[in-house]
Amino acid sequence: MEDILVPIAFFSMIAGIVIVYFITRKKERLAMIEKGFDPSLFGRERSGRMTALKWGLVAIGVGIGLLTGTALKTNLGDIAIPAMVAFCAGAMLTLYYLITKWMGKEE
Repeated sequence: MEDILVPIAFFSMIAGIVIVYFITRKKERLAMIEKGFDPSLFGRERSGRMTALKWGLVAIGVGIGLLTGTALKTNLGDIAIPAMVAFCAGAMLTLYYLITKWMGKEE
């Protein structure tokens, strides 16, 4: 019986959290508009190219981390893969920060 109830409860909880988040966000935005705030404050004008660059670099970092972690697994054990994925993804986010700073387009 628990084999069925636990997954149902877990996914119901996740769905409930997502639904409450979107309902609350909508109410907050409507209240801000009613009080006269500018709708552009909601952050919709993010640069699509820069966001694509960020996630592209993270994907490259994860790939490089998986590759190097798998290569180092024989010497360092099972911890090598997640450690290298985290390290390489972090290095790519640092590279993204440096690129945006150099271009003058910080988000």
